[in-house]
Amino acid sequence: MKRETRPDPFVQEVFVRNRETIKPWVKAELSPHIWTARLPASLKPGAHAIDVHAVDEYGRDHHASLILEVTG
Repeated sequence: MKRETRPDPFVQEVFVRNRETIKPWVKAELSPHIWTARLPASLKPGAHAIDVHAVDEYGRDHHASLILEVTG
């Protein structure tokens, strides 16, 4: 995985959906918490489980899981 600093895609999408109620000076700030990875070209459409394990700078373990749906 690769760490990226960019606006959070979810926040950007919320701002677009609510364009008429968002103040013009409110912007999606850059987030240092975005991690990206390329999916294998051989990944078939359907639901896939993603498990992430990370160790922080204090040696603590962190685990997270999510379901990803590949379409098309």
